[in-house]
Amino acid sequence: MRKFVVDIESDRKCNLSCSYCVIPFETAKIKDIPHDTQTALIKLVKECLKNPQFTKQYPEIQLSFFGGEPTLNKPGIKQITDAFDLEPRVKYFLYTNGFKYSKEMYDILLKYKDTNKFATQISYDGLASHDRARVDKRGKGSALAVKETIYKLQELGVDYSIHPTISSPDFDCLAQNYFEFKRMRETGIDCLYSPTIDYLSKFEFTDSEIQKIKSVLKEQFKKILPYTIEFYKTHGYFDFGWFNPQKSICTAGNGYVGLDIEGRILPCHGNFSSDNKDALSWGSIETLTPEILLKMSTEYGEILNYIPKECAECSTHYCLKCNAAKYEISQLNGAQRWVDYTNQPGLCAIFKFIGYYRMAIFGKFPELANIT
Repeated sequence: MRKFVVDIESDRKCNLSCSYCVIPFETAKIKDIPHDTQTALIKLVKECLKNPQFTKQYPEIQLSFFGGEPTLNKPGIKQITDAFDLEPRVKYFLYTNGFKYSKEMYDILLKYKDTNKFATQISYDGLASHDRARVDKRGKGSALAVKETIYKLQELGVDYSIHPTISSPDFDCLAQNYFEFKRMRETGIDCLYSPTIDYLSKFEFTDSEIQKIKSVLKEQFKKILPYTIEFYKTHGYFDFGWFNPQKSICTAGNGYVGLDIEGRILPCHGNFSSDNKDALSWGSIETLTPEILLKMSTEYGEILNYIPKECAECSTHYCLKCNAAKYEISQLNGAQRWVDYTNQPGLCAIFKFIGYYRMAIFGKFPELANIT
């Protein structure tokens, strides 16, 4: 069942001070998304659910709480969720750093326990790298507090997942993080280690820097390999996600939009911190209709169908593309900016190296190819 996703910029507040963050939370003029803006969203969603053409293409709507840190705007979450509690076609999703939940936040999540209506994604990278960048307001690491939340959600039986991220300077932590996730899984936590490579950097590396990165990756993969192969023999896939085939492309704008704190509909939550928001906007949430959403979604779907020749001929099995990041970095004009997939050459080199390594694994262990 295909769903239409709206990522909501719930607030511009955060309880962490991550070193890579580009959003000036402290100086933000608007801290929480206005009540009236969320009321307009609720009205639009109800109109979409009544529109036969819309529901035929998108039988389900997902309202996702983004930030900042959305758990710092619990009244905003409650306004949205209370409006659709009795509507089975509307589901909720929470992007969260998982840092020190209040009792009120746990109560919200417990309300939807066993309903298949509210999913939570915790950003947790692994102890070895998490505390290098994701620090609290005092500059202290947040990893242990986030792990406490993960184990609390597990204890409560709340629907959650763990989403790790890693940047190239932290590739030396891959093996340590992998083994930590493996230990967590052995204690009952449902997790595989498949970190998203931070895709917001330009990855403008020199040849010597690329070689150093490949050396670090090779060293880390060598430590992980015996254990993830044993997992593969039993399950038919690797518990180190980079060795599994995945070449997804973000659906920015194509059945997927972001509602920013000023009330603009943008193609993706990746545009929330963009300097091009006025040009990217589909319009105000106050004036949008189901027909406009369908029209724009179709147009973006056609844009995203384009695959550059370099990508079509690339042999790697693993490559994640963020269209919003490509758009911001691209020097091209018009719609081509969204599909400028080769504008981060260093990132391409990393993905290709991961692909070569997987081919080497199956070349050295051909018996793995017969496991399904």
